[in-house]
Amino acid sequence: MMRLLGILMVWAVLAAPTFAQSVPIRSGEHDSFTRLVLTVPPRADWTMSNDSKSPVLSFQRPFRFDVAEVFDRIPRDRLTGLRELSPGRLQLDLACACDVTMFWHAETMLVIDIADPPARRDLVTPRLRPPRDTMRQKRQAVPDTRRMIARNQWPRTRPSAALLQRQLTPPAESVRPKPPRLHPPMRQAEALSRKRQQIMEQLGRAASQGLLSPKAGLSGKAGAGAQAKPKSPAPGGGSAPQANDGPPAGKHNLLDNIRAQSSIDRDFLRHTDTMTGITSDGRACLPEAVVRVSDWGNDAPFGAQIGPLNARLFGEFDKPDEETALRLARLYVYFGFGAEARRTLRLVATPSQGRAMTMAMADILQHGKAPDASLFAGQLDCTSSVALWAALAHADLPANTPVDTDAILRGFSALPRHLRRYVGPWLSDRFLKANRPDVANRILRILERGPGPDTPEIGLAKAEAELAEGALEEAADTLDGVVEHGAEPSARALVRRIETLWREDKEISFDMAQLAGAYARETRGTDLHADLTWAQVVALAASGAFHQAFDEIDRIKEKGSMTHDALVDDVMGRLAARAEDFDFLQYALPPEDRPMTRLSPAVANATAARLLDLGFAQAAGLYLEGGVKAPNHRQRQILRARKALQTDRPRQAEAELLGLDGRDVNRLRAEARSRLGQHRAASELFASVGEDEAAELQAWLAEDWKRLAANPETDLAQVADYMTGQPEAPGTGRTAGQLRRGRDLLGQSGDIRDMLRNLLDTRGLEGPGG
Repeated sequence: MMRLLGILMVWAVLAAPTFAQSVPIRSGEHDSFTRLVLTVPPRADWTMSNDSKSPVLSFQRPFRFDVAEVFDRIPRDRLTGLRELSPGRLQLDLACACDVTMFWHAETMLVIDIADPPARRDLVTPRLRPPRDTMRQKRQAVPDTRRMIARNQWPRTRPSAALLQRQLTPPAESVRPKPPRLHPPMRQAEALSRKRQQIMEQLGRAASQGLLSPKAGLSGKAGAGAQAKPKSPAPGGGSAPQANDGPPAGKHNLLDNIRAQSSIDRDFLRHTDTMTGITSDGRACLPEAVVRVSDWGNDAPFGAQIGPLNARLFGEFDKPDEETALRLARLYVYFGFGAEARRTLRLVATPSQGRAMTMAMADILQHGKAPDASLFAGQLDCTSSVALWAALAHADLPANTPVDTDAILRGFSALPRHLRRYVGPWLSDRFLKANRPDVANRILRILERGPGPDTPEIGLAKAEAELAEGALEEAADTLDGVVEHGAEPSARALVRRIETLWREDKEISFDMAQLAGAYARETRGTDLHADLTWAQVVALAASGAFHQAFDEIDRIKEKGSMTHDALVDDVMGRLAARAEDFDFLQYALPPEDRPMTRLSPAVANATAARLLDLGFAQAAGLYLEGGVKAPNHRQRQILRARKALQTDRPRQAEAELLGLDGRDVNRLRAEARSRLGQHRAASELFASVGEDEAAELQAWLAEDWKRLAANPETDLAQVADYMTGQPEAPGTGRTAGQLRRGRDLLGQSGDIRDMLRNLLDTRGLEGPGG
């Protein structure tokens, strides 16, 4: 038995190298550099070949490299390809003479930055990591200012220590080009001299402004930090999420006793010992390290990462391990499980900033927002990923508040792909509600970069953006596509589609109304049920099925729903505008056995107007009771005047029109004056609104012959001329003989008969003997 066991152990040792570990490679694109992150065992030894076009990264262990999703997030501008030459050897194909920088992040992340080539530099040599012994000797001989500055900046506010060094370096035109093969100690000494000069200039400026004050003594953190042991990596080969909130041990140097601050930010370091940024109202920005979700998990399967942490969650006497619980909660956040993260955080009894921020992030994932008093309040203009979670923490972005949209977009791009697709529609909706469709479209474009079709949630967000831009046809096609998915967002897309057609006063199919009714029955007890019920009823009305719509309204009323009055108002508005007369009167005439439903002023006016058109003045008056405010007040007065005229109360009509003017008002005033017998005034009012025939009729009734004679083109002009007293014809005076006068009068009567006959013919009436 012992012999067999020994053979198995020897076989396991010999076979272990054959099982090559998979190394996931993540990528990210920045303005001036492309970043690759390799998750490998802690501080695995590596070398890089000195090739400016195709450097080869080599490990001593036979790793297999996962490069499947590298170019999903980055273009091929700097890096054109990645090829695994053999297990443990990875070739980088560069598109330019790029500056390749490599450094360790945490314990298991090897970072490769491929930056744009500096000016006037022909030879690019990758900056390789020397052996550990050599590095230790160099640190003892010459202080590495680049590492010193990188450690002092915690949480990191730059992509890498190398980029920070380039930012502090003067412009290329002011620096003489260095020899391509400068000895490393000399290169470090030259860089140290430049940085020392820059630091002295900055300190001098701060001292002259009265901003510099010394820190009393050095703390004892150095010794403790030097002895701190690195934590073991997380299961699955990923980096171990840090449970503590402060800077890691050892992130200090001799500059820790210097701080430059003004009177505005006295409390800037209240929550952390290092500077993380400040908001426009003077608040300290939260540390970005506590919201860096991409560091909380990796591409390993869900069970492979959750299982080991769950196994270590409880220790002796079933006491929870708070550090493991915090790591597990953050891993749940990484995968988008808010409720599970909240439940796990309840095991963390020790309050800390990291626990509070993780709890707020879990609230966002579970409820779509965080409580108003969360730590993310007031962090919208921070220049880190904190701004992203601050935007997600609000159901609606606060008005008149500065927002760093670039920081939000950078933080959103840095999220794992599955988490981007989950929170992206929420984030797009935030900016659409804030009237920022440009930012919403940029968020949607980021979502389009990954492979695979859009989820229904993303499709709904795209439709909202298209509606905000006025692209109604494109939005309709997108919404129809989401509805066809049959998933939960399909119901919300159906409500949005019906709402869009309803607002445009377009017809809605009866099938769409039935689909909304089916969704409404399935979503009883949810927040979406009321919206689907509204969509079903208005779709029935828009399809012409008014009987089914009112039957559904009666059913809702029996259940005591608060949406009853609003539904009646919407359906009555469409009834007054589109229904046939019989259907309209069936539901518009006030019921005798029950009180009338209160309608909005606009719908009540529209219903009364159609009743007046059909001659139901008394019924219309019931819709016109009570006062209303602008913009419906003017129409309400005009409708009341029409009702008064139809009930033969012209003076009441004139009283209703007091204070109003316009063509429609003068038309009603003219009719009221005619009813009162004031035909001359009525004639003038009719003429002012362009109703010439009505004006002539009122002038005829008023015997205003001069007004009628003024227009010779009318058929009444000849009568008016005769009535205005034309001179007597010769021989018709008193001096003429009786027979002659009689003969002349007979001739005039004939002319009058002809004139009257022509007038009657023009008016469409039969003349004498006709």
